[in-house]
Amino acid sequence: MRAILKMIAMAAGFMIISNGQPAMASNTTYPSSMDLPAKFLAMKVSEFIKLSAKDFSTVTGKKLNLKERIAFSLLKKSMKKSLKSHPDQTVKDYLATADKKDNTMLIIILVVLAVVIIAVIVAASSFSINVGG
Repeated sequence: MRAILKMIAMAAGFMIISNGQPAMASNTTYPSSMDLPAKFLAMKVSEFIKLSAKDFSTVTGKKLNLKERIAFSLLKKSMKKSLKSHPDQTVKDYLATADKKDNTMLIIILVVLAVVIIAVIVAASSFSINVGG
């Protein structure tokens, strides 16, 4: 039980040290304009979101691994949300504005979650159960 609590405390501490972002979030990024061929950059977002991961890998000539397929689907979902406010936006324009999005709310939620986890750990470590005594 204590080993589990120590692991949770270490994970929460790491989240706080890494500015509230989990370690996996720093490795999972949307493809940048450097990763996409020029024909994709000129494409409208409304056309790009219709592509499947298989179509994308066929055109680029590179098979996407699991992490890249997940990032591709997240990119398409984000583009779909952006499409409502900017219907004529190109992929290049989207990627230029996507880098400037503010993740402040996500960071605040993760920091609050880390503080709650630490509070639960402290409360659980001070609570003891006497069995058969």
